[in-house]
Amino acid sequence: MTGSYNVGGFTGKVVLNATVTNSYCYGNVSGTGSLGGFAGDLQGIVSDCYSRGNVTRSPGTDEYVGSFAGQNFHGTITRSYCTGSVYYTGATDPEDKGFIGYVDTGTADKCFFDSGASNQETATGATAKTTDAMKTESLTGWGWSAAVWERIGYNYPRLIDNPDPTLPVTLSTFTAQFIENKPTLYWEIQSETDNMGWFVYRNIEEDFTTSEKVSEFIEGHGTTTQQQSYLYEDRIQNPEVGDKYYYWLESIDYSGTVNHYDRVAVLTIHDQQDPGSGLIPESEQYGLFQNEPNPFVESTKISFNLHETAKVELNIYNLKGQLVKSLYSGVTSKRTIMWDGKDEIGNNLQAGVYLYKLLVNGKLAETKRLILMK
Repeated sequence: MTGSYNVGGFTGKVVLNATVTNSYCYGNVSGTGSLGGFAGDLQGIVSDCYSRGNVTRSPGTDEYVGSFAGQNFHGTITRSYCTGSVYYTGATDPEDKGFIGYVDTGTADKCFFDSGASNQETATGATAKTTDAMKTESLTGWGWSAAVWERIGYNYPRLIDNPDPTLPVTLSTFTAQFIENKPTLYWEIQSETDNMGWFVYRNIEEDFTTSEKVSEFIEGHGTTTQQQSYLYEDRIQNPEVGDKYYYWLESIDYSGTVNHYDRVAVLTIHDQQDPGSGLIPESEQYGLFQNEPNPFVESTKISFNLHETAKVELNIYNLKGQLVKSLYSGVTSKRTIMWDGKDEIGNNLQAGVYLYKLLVNGKLAETKRLILMK
């Protein structure tokens, strides 16, 4: 949206006594004054709304600009947020670019803005949140209604009755594991919008800006509301025990827009001669072994070998720590069990990362991860 005065991504002006609720916008805004990601001038009531567009004020005049609203005269804003960046040049710096450029007698309550995306730290009536906090924190903890708002995976909040299909790809799981002596990355997506595909980046420091692209192009699923999963095996020359690597994801949509994800997966190279690695005789291996195959589609083998007979439990848990399948309970020293990826009542589980835990004489002995693919 481009104009001169009172320009917003949703509306130029919310007039006195008007009410706007359960709405959002994502278009970029530019002009010379009173610019906001949602509204240029706000005098009415706005509740349960958000804007995701960037705001740019052109040089020439000295007016107000904010990520959500340019100015708030007598208006009321509740349970709303914005994520857009603000570009401003002028003789007088606006008071609160992160949310509202200028506040007269208006109010705001239970409102938030992405400080990382907007490059602003404070704003009257709104609380600064990091991008990670915006995408993970409890909405009820913000004072927002679970009947109005939801968050799907690792993502910004959206309206239940007015869902935004343009929200970026929702990344719900991203892990790095050393499986069969190979650095293996796995990630899950709750939904995708025009996602052309992925690249994987790696660094030996937790700094994306100096990381290197290590993968070839990994094809995405376009637009889908179904959960999808991805797997990538990295190649590292001569890794040593104790080496640590950091990984990031980049997605590209069909318009060429590039999205980088804050979530980082950390991999530490462990001793490659641990139980189950195949580098020592099987008869001398003890402990809980890595499942084979891993990842698996239809079934996988899980084995353990103890030094002596004991009371043993072997269970499968999801990443929330909830028990999904009891594989074995009894007295033994050695066992191999096949698991078909189903829960206790025979339902197929969703693709994802699961934990399998070995308890010996009532105490947790060992935990490993496995990956179920579909």
